[in-house]
This record gives sequence, structure tokens and C-alpha cells, in this order.
Amino acid sequence: MLTKTQMNDDRENWGRKPGEYSFTNTNKDEAVLSYNNKLQNNLDLIISTFYQKTELDLDQKLFMMYPSTKFYMAQASIFEDKKYGIKPKLKYSYGNDSSLVFGIDYIKNTLLRDVDTTTATPPFGIAKTSTTINDLEKETISGFIHNTYKYNSLEFIQGLRYEKANYDIKRDSVDGGIKGKKDEDNIALELALNNIYSDTGNRYIKYERGFTSPAPALLTNKANNEYYINNLKSETYDTFEIGIKDFVYNSYIRATGFYTVTRDEITTDMTGGMPPKTIDNYNLDKTKRIGLELSAEQWFDKLTLSQSYSYIKTKIEGSRKNGVDYSGNEIANVPENRFKLGAKYAFNNNFNLGLETIYTGASYLNNENVGGKQNKHIVTNLVGNYMFSNGLKIYGGLNNLFNENYYNDIDYSLSTNSYTYDPASKRSYYIGFNYTF
Repeated sequence: MLTKTQMNDDRENWGRKPGEYSFTNTNKDEAVLSYNNKLQNNLDLIISTFYQKTELDLDQKLFMMYPSTKFYMAQASIFEDKKYGIKPKLKYSYGNDSSLVFGIDYIKNTLLRDVDTTTATPPFGIAKTSTTINDLEKETISGFIHNTYKYNSLEFIQGLRYEKANYDIKRDSVDGGIKGKKDEDNIALELALNNIYSDTGNRYIKYERGFTSPAPALLTNKANNEYYINNLKSETYDTFEIGIKDFVYNSYIRATGFYTVTRDEITTDMTGGMPPKTIDNYNLDKTKRIGLELSAEQWFDKLTLSQSYSYIKTKIEGSRKNGVDYSGNEIANVPENRFKLGAKYAFNNNFNLGLETIYTGASYLNNENVGGKQNKHIVTNLVGNYMFSNGLKIYGGLNNLFNENYYNDIDYSLSTNSYTYDPASKRSYYIGFNYTF
């Protein structure tokens, strides 16, 4: 994290002193395989499997008593996040476009962090090297059933899901280690009524009781330079939603209003930059969101235009942390307003280019709501796709096309009345491909 002066003086080097460095290399692999088989006229077997792996290599060197370069700390870190799973399901069709789907999902998520730290502190001998290994695992298995019953222009929708998540936490280092196991059981349900009132339009009301179980990395906190296992719980929410979709002249219009009450919302506070000095993952007792989402699309031969707007008003109720009452405050890092404008032009059936401009409104930096609202920005991105007839797709793009200055994170210190900043990337590019067969 940088002070305002450091950021203005040398934003791209993020305040590094001569001789210091920080290099990051990220590799991502992803594969998806789907299998569909019609067992009978009204019975389909659908199996999908996936594999995802993200590996991040980080090398950095920092001076501890600059301008002296004899005292330094160097780290070589490997972060690996691996996730794979299988999702078989059966779809039974009955009546007039009605269907019953039931299935099982199995997902395993492992996170490995291997950090080698070298600390040079002359004249107290040679450099000291230590190794820290974090090995975190989350295994989930869930079963679900989803029914859609159609009667004339009405669709009655019901869904039920049960999930069991098992966690295994290990951390080994020279100053000791921590081990722990944890399991979570959660149930979700959905009830909805959809009215298909024309060939192009439908309106609906929906109630959903959902959950989010913690990612394995969230089950440890850090304070006083030591890690410990927290008591983080799964968050649950109740959402009431109403919406409508239809064509109006040459536009496809969608409008949704929602009201959500969340209990034990998972949130994270970090201080001290990267690596952070403190990490605090905890639950907010109760939060509320009320919002509106509007979107539209228009087609003009090869040109497609799109617009969207979202409004979210948040409120924390009955939550405290370290003796501070958050009741009545807004939820941190949730912007109230967000606009998006897009345009895509298809040069032919194989090649298209798209441009999008996104406005993100300011939000509070913390749940205490001190330091004011910050980080309002506008970012424009460019993306291109080329699709071959054999199922190969090549894509690429430029993010932050106009080098907008904004931040991944802003911290505010009440004791010093000062801000520190983690600058977001300026213009960057990416390229990739996927293959469907």
C-alpha cells in the first residue's frame, strides 16, 4: 500500500526504492467437458466435469533500513489454487414443457502457498531463511432437485439444495503451525411464479433462500504476525425479487427489483499492504440490500448496443466488532450506482470486436464508514473474438484502455487521519483460446 505522495511520485513502481523489486507471474488453466445422452424420449442424462488451476509466482525484495541496502527481506512465493469437480444430473420432461431435474455436485478446492523468506540482518551472521507452507482444502458434495411445472401461460418453479462442506486446514512454519478441521451444512430453496404473457415477454416473482460457504483461505486470520483459525460461519440470505423482460420497439428490456436480508455476511478487513500485517475474516450479524437493475439491448444489422444500470442501497443491522457498533452503517466496498455502456460489431460470422465503458460509483472504505466514500472511476475495455469452424475460439483484449487512475483498495487510518492506496493496473492486455468439441 502507498501513501498519496508515493503514488503521485511513482505510481507504476508502487513506491519501491532503487534496488527493490516485485515480480508476479500468473498462469491459469481451465478445462470443461460435458456429456449429454437422451436415455429415453423424456429422460436426459447430463454430465459436466471441470478443472481449474491458477498459479501465481511472486518474487520480491524490500529494504528494511533504507538507504542502507545491507538489511533486507526477500521472498519467493508460490500460490496455487486448484478446483475440480463433476456434476451429473437427470432431466425428466413431462406434461406441456414441464421438467424435473435432480442431480449431485462434487467439488474439491485445494489451496497451497509455499513461501521462502530470506532476512539479512548484519552483523548478526548470515541471512536467515524460513519456509512457510499453507495447505488448505475444501470438499463439498451437494444434492438438488428442481421442478418447473407449466400450466397455460404460467410456470411454477420450486428448487431445493443441500450441501455439506468439509475443510482441512494446515499451516507449517518455523514459529509453529496450526491444524484444524471444520464442516458446514447448508440448505437452499427457491420458489418462483413466471407469467409468459406474450411471445416476447414474461414477468415473474421469486423467493430464494441461499447460502455461501466460506472459501478455505478465509478460515484463518492474522494478528501480531501470527495466524490462527477463526470461527467464520456460512452466510445465508433471503431474497425477494420481481422482474419483467420484453421487447419494446427495437430494444430488449429487462427490469428487476430485489430486497435481500443476509445473516452472517462474510467480510474481510486487511491492513498493511501485501503481504498484509493483519487479516480479519468475520461475519456481520445482519445486513440488508434493496436494489434495482435495468438493462437494454438493441440490434442494428451487425452492430449491437447495450446499456445497463444498477442501484443498490445497503444497511448493516446489529453488528459489532471490537466494541464498535456498525448498526445503521452502509456495507463497505458496495457502490450505490453502476452504469455500463457497450457496443459490439460483427465483421462477419467469425470475427467481432466489442467496446464497453463502465462507471463505478464511490463506496465506503470500511464498515465503520469512516474516511468517507472513495474510488469513483470510469474504465473502458476492448475485446475481440475470432471463432473457427472447428470449435476453436481465440480471444483477446485491452483492459483500462485510457489508463484511468483508480485503486484495488484504499485503507483509511483514523488514528493518523491518512489514506494508503493499492493502485489498480493501468492499460493491460490479455489473450487466450478455448476449444469446444
